[in-house]
Amino acid sequence: MKAENIYIEQNESVSEVVEKIINSESDSVVLIIPYNSKISESILNFKLIKREAAAADKKIFISSDEEEVILMAKEAGIKLLDMAEVNKPKVKHSAILGDIKPPKRRTVKKIEKEEEILPEVEEIVNEVEKKRKSVTKEAEKPKEKKFFTDYFDEDHFSEIEIDEKEIKRERPKRAIRFKLGKGGKIVIGAIAGFLVLTFLFIYFLAKAEVNVISKKTIWQEQMPILAASNMNQVDETMFKIPLTAYEFRRTVTQKFPTTEIKNIENKAKGTIRIYNAYSSEPQVLIATTRFLSKEGKLFRLVNKVTVPGAKIENGKIVPSYVDAEVIADKAGEDYNIGPTTFTIPAFEGTPRYSKFYAESFSKMTGGYIGTAKIVGQSDFEKAKSQIINIASISLNEELKSKLKKGDIVLDDAKIFTLDNVSTNPQIGEKADEFEITGKVILKALVFNEDDIKQVFIAEAKKNNPQFEDKEIFSYQFNYGAPRVDFDKKLLSFPVEAQLVFREKINPDDFVNNLTGKSIKELESFFKKFSNIEKVDISIWPNFLKFTPLNSSRIKLLIDNSTF
Repeated sequence: MKAENIYIEQNESVSEVVEKIINSESDSVVLIIPYNSKISESILNFKLIKREAAAADKKIFISSDEEEVILMAKEAGIKLLDMAEVNKPKVKHSAILGDIKPPKRRTVKKIEKEEEILPEVEEIVNEVEKKRKSVTKEAEKPKEKKFFTDYFDEDHFSEIEIDEKEIKRERPKRAIRFKLGKGGKIVIGAIAGFLVLTFLFIYFLAKAEVNVISKKTIWQEQMPILAASNMNQVDETMFKIPLTAYEFRRTVTQKFPTTEIKNIENKAKGTIRIYNAYSSEPQVLIATTRFLSKEGKLFRLVNKVTVPGAKIENGKIVPSYVDAEVIADKAGEDYNIGPTTFTIPAFEGTPRYSKFYAESFSKMTGGYIGTAKIVGQSDFEKAKSQIINIASISLNEELKSKLKKGDIVLDDAKIFTLDNVSTNPQIGEKADEFEITGKVILKALVFNEDDIKQVFIAEAKKNNPQFEDKEIFSYQFNYGAPRVDFDKKLLSFPVEAQLVFREKINPDDFVNNLTGKSIKELESFFKKFSNIEKVDISIWPNFLKFTPLNSSRIKLLIDNSTF
């Protein structure tokens, strides 16, 4: 077939180019690439084009005058054609492959470190000096004759100097003795007990939770993934991952009622046992060989049989036998005869006639002429669907038991089939119910999500070097409709990924600095760390204004998780 020329527009993405190649009716395709085309931005685009063309059994060639395109095509292993050898074709309208987009570079803005504001120490010192001078002037007034502790505020007691003469003048000549009555002792004991209980409560029962929220960066991308059973490890550059193929089987037998009614002429059927008392040589009987019952009803062999040779024991012939299926020569209920004996008319007039004979041990059945329920095709199809549903429950459970953590089974990557199906009675025969037997097979192609994560993390770090110093916090993958080949055990599907990277946090940097701190003190402390976005702090009971003194009562979380 002649090669088809496909002209690539400048703004066409690699997904649109792949779609054109797949939609081409020709086995050979020539891509005509102009200057400054979008797909010439990365060698990865040419590798993806080659991979998808090979998957579609297409031979591709590239024709371009741009040096970069020629170099990338050679490196990707794609053959080149000179521009003079091809003409620009008419561009046909084609559907855009919307679930595959080329990788995009994203710029991560650096978050500036918040500066810490220090208190104005000098103003506080000046204020204290002003208060000290004010209190000293008040103490020097001669008209006041109070005890020396009345000359200043309680808050400045340790900072004011009192004249020694004033102390001697106001000091009593004898010490004041306080006598506590019974009530006073009870009050002091109650206060002491309350303080002890308060301390014990705060130390052993109070609790706090400190949740440190790290700074995070979101990265999103969509890429095609190929999973193959012949791969043992992840190929990050070509977006290939290992695949595991499972196959499970169940044989199911189930009875179903018949629903189809039809005018029929059915022949009776049954099983007979054929004896050889003639010689030790085996005897072949072809299909349709006649057997005549003693009631005069003629039946014929359904299949060819070989009757084994008789045995000779003590000089006497011991007959040998074989069981075979027979069918009446004519339709009707008259042939539904009970157990009886048969002769072979073909041997009449020969020594074999009396030495080859047959007998039945059960009634012949199925002979009928008239309107009756039969095993219809619609009953058969419905029964097949139902036995698949019956077997699917146990097959799915068996598959589930084989899956490892992180294994993914896409809906379209799992299939049930039915093999070796038989019915009794057969389709078209008279019956009020029938029995169906079949082997249900489950095939599933499975990949592990950890491999998907490895591919996308590698791609994110390749295009964003700043992610090397970060760690993955969370991820989410959305899987598109796959292309499945159960025979070759291949699975190709698009993946839309969202990765969240976070700054690394070492709890040892602050785990020993959380006790006895107010919320404001902790918030100010954590502002020193550039890798922390914010801190959520909760204290119980709510009236406490500081964290517990017992470090075991403080729960530290990093991004809502214990470390």
